[in-house]
Amino acid sequence: MPTTVFEKHIQELNFSFISDRGTSGVLLTANYENLTEAIASPDILFALETACKFDADAVYFRYFQDGRAAVPQLYIFDYTQKSLNTEDRNRIHRNMWNGYQVPAYIIIEKSIVSVFDAREKPKEDKEHYAKAILTETADAFKKLAQI
Repeated sequence: MPTTVFEKHIQELNFSFISDRGTSGVLLTANYENLTEAIASPDILFALETACKFDADAVYFRYFQDGRAAVPQLYIFDYTQKSLNTEDRNRIHRNMWNGYQVPAYIIIEKSIVSVFDAREKPKEDKEHYAKAILTETADAFKKLAQI
């Protein structure tokens, strides 16, 4: 059951929280050291610790049925209680592109959810970079809504 606005938004995006090893879903980075043994494994703990270094607030993990370790697929950033300016957005993207821990990331704000491709090189023009990403995100959501 979600307890914060951020957790509620995660569930509204149709993500579920991991409650059992072997199921794909989201884990919060806060207090990752206190995960139950049913969920915690070295690969999960390492991935959550790494996500903390990028200031991510949650990680979506994909599990495989063939016994492979869980793989982090998305970092999720919580900006529901704080403002996000262009400089912060650019810093996050630059760090995600340079670090390449996950192929994509999501920034959740109070009323906006933005999805980004971490594999895309940051543009040098800092002033127009955020606007271009927001425009591309809006176009992607419009296309998705038409499906």
